[in-house]
Amino acid sequence: MRTQSIEYKLGRNAALLIGLVLILSALIINFTITVWLEGEFDETLESKANVLVTLVKDSTQGVEFDFADEFMTEFGDPVNPEYFQLWAEDQMTFERSNSLKDHNLPYTKDQINVTRFQDLVLADGRNGRMIQIIFTPQIPTIENRTKENLAKQNQMTLVVAKERESLDQLIFLIHIASIFGTVVILLLINFLLRQAVRKGLQPLATIKEQIKLLEANNLKARLEIKNPPEELDDDIQQFNQLLERLEFS
Repeated sequence: MRTQSIEYKLGRNAALLIGLVLILSALIINFTITVWLEGEFDETLESKANVLVTLVKDSTQGVEFDFADEFMTEFGDPVNPEYFQLWAEDQMTFERSNSLKDHNLPYTKDQINVTRFQDLVLADGRNGRMIQIIFTPQIPTIENRTKENLAKQNQMTLVVAKERESLDQLIFLIHIASIFGTVVILLLINFLLRQAVRKGLQPLATIKEQIKLLEANNLKARLEIKNPPEELDDDIQQFNQLLERLEFS
C-alpha cells in the first residue's frame, strides 16, 4: 500500500479544517440574512396594516373606513395586487380590497391586540404572506371618548396580504450565490494551501535530493540548505558531522 506524502496530508487536513469553518460561517451568514429579509418583509407588511387600522374611525354615525384607492393603488393593481379584508365583530365583512373580487382572506378568531403572521396562497394563485390584527377602532374626537362610548365599542379584524414570491426568489438567489461563492473560495484556498505547503516543505525535498547523490566511496558531500528551518537545523548539522566522521574513519 502506497503511503501518502506529508505534503498531501498537511494540505488535505488544513483544507478540510478551513473548509469546515468556511461552510459553517456561510451557513450562519446565510441563515442570518434570510431571517433579516423575512423580518423586514413582515415589518413592511405590519406597517401597511397599521396604516389601514388608522383609517378605521368610530364616530357618532358608526364605524367608518376612510380608504381611497387612488392613494393606495397597490390594492387595485392588476399586475401585482395586494389584498386586505376587514371584518366586524360579528365576523361579517365590513370592507375588502377590489383585488379580492369574490375571494376571502383567512379569518381566525383571536384575542385583541394580537398580531399573527401566516403564509398562504393568494386569490391569484401566488404564494403570499398575511398579517392579522384584531383592534378596537379609534374614536377621533376627544369629546366623544366617554366611558359609555368606549364601553360600547366593538372589536374589528383586519387581514392584509401580499405576494412573497419575490422574497422567496431573492432568498433562493442568495442561497445559490452563497453556495457558488463557498465552492470558489474552497477551491482557491485548496490551491493556495498546496502552494504554501509545497513551499514550506521545499527544504525536505532538497535534503532528499542531496541524500540521493551520496555514495559510499565519496563522503565529501555535505547537506547544504540555505536558511534551513529551525526544526531541521540541528538534524542537518548532526548528519553532516556523521558524514565527516565516516569520511575520516
